[in-house]
Order: sequence, then C-alpha cells, then structure tokens
Amino acid sequence: MTPQDLRDWRDAMGLKNQQQAADLLGYRRPYYAEFEAGSRPVPENLALVCAAHWHRLKPWPECRG
Repeated sequence: MTPQDLRDWRDAMGLKNQQQAADLLGYRRPYYAEFEAGSRPVPENLALVCAAHWHRLKPWPECRG
C-alpha cells in the first residue's frame, strides 16, 4: 500500500480527517500522518486492517476446543 493508496482509502471510507482514520486503525494521529506523508512506510499489517475495514469484516470468532 502506498501513501496515496492510504489517502484514497481514507477518502473512500468517508473519514473526514487523519484523526478519524488513526482512531479507527488504532494509531496516534502523528504516527498515522507519517504513513500518509510517505516519511514512514505503510506496514503490511496496516494495509490488511484497512482491507478488513473496507470489506466490513467482523472479528474472527474465538476457537473453542
């Protein structure tokens, strides 16, 4: 995921600002802003979380054994 992809994701999700995106993804806004600015690479796990939110995936049920 590129910084532009991340910005496009935020816009497509209807998130009005970086703070809303950071809150949804569990990051502090300054740290998230570095991903969008390209000063810090977007981690693969963040891209996966974005995809999960985009597809409205629910948390995986606990395994019972």
